[in-house]
Amino acid sequence: ILKTLSFAFQASGVLVLTSTEVDKTGGSYYGEQGLHYIGANGESSMVPLAKKGPIYSAEWNPDSKDFCVVYGYMPAKATLYNVKCEPIFDFGTGPRNAVHINPHGNILCLAGFGNLRGNLEFWSRKDHKLINKTQASDSTFFQWCPDGEHFVTATTAPRLREGNGYKIWHYLGQQLHSFSAAPKEELWEVSWRPGEFPEKEIRYPTAAELKQKEAAKPAVYRPPNARGKPRTFLSKEDESPAKDAEKQLSKAAAKNKKKREAKTRAREREAEEKKAAEAEKPARRGR
Repeated sequence: ILKTLSFAFQASGVLVLTSTEVDKTGGSYYGEQGLHYIGANGESSMVPLAKKGPIYSAEWNPDSKDFCVVYGYMPAKATLYNVKCEPIFDFGTGPRNAVHINPHGNILCLAGFGNLRGNLEFWSRKDHKLINKTQASDSTFFQWCPDGEHFVTATTAPRLREGNGYKIWHYLGQQLHSFSAAPKEELWEVSWRPGEFPEKEIRYPTAAELKQKEAAKPAVYRPPNARGKPRTFLSKEDESPAKDAEKQLSKAAAKNKKKREAKTRAREREAEEKKAAEAEKPARRGR
């Protein structure tokens, strides 16, 4: 079944998202999806995906030389491909379901909206280096500014009817402006005014900016009667590595561990009982 078509900006090719009603592997009740590339010269190829699961997003670079796909069961993978459908770079896995490439094609944003927490990762397309991470919670919309440096996130109706509004950001994480709709009012759409801007060199956060960002993180909640007093409880950071390792064991692994320990104790008891029985035999014979 043909689902969507995504044409390259220079009309040199198209990405075709398809789906089947039945997953022959039995991995999903909803069938399986595939992504195909068809070039203007008639060449075609299936895009190889390194992880099973749904295909969330596929976007062309403005120069039409490559495209990025977000796919696979959560945490989803993101991979950059050339027009021969060969992987150029793997961005690893994470909580994301969308990809947005800026108008200059030099910065790529991997986003996690909808039922995800709104994480945003900004990557250099040329160097494949992570530039910055930030979060825009409860967002339903993302759009790059034509200057390729700023972007807008929004919470709009009808997807969400509460807390509608928009925020304007820089890719380094600074929130520059925000607007909140009045109570009982809904925001339906947000869009940048078109324009042309020169491409600027990518800037990475300085040590001071990273320190400021770290300091801005919300502190652990403490009840009013405990504020300003020495801590009498342990936080996650205070736990010993041994306890951390114990917590990381899955339920099944912990259960198996208990079974092995029980078997070991049973074997030790049997050995002790056998040894005691052997010791009693000479005593009986002497009588």
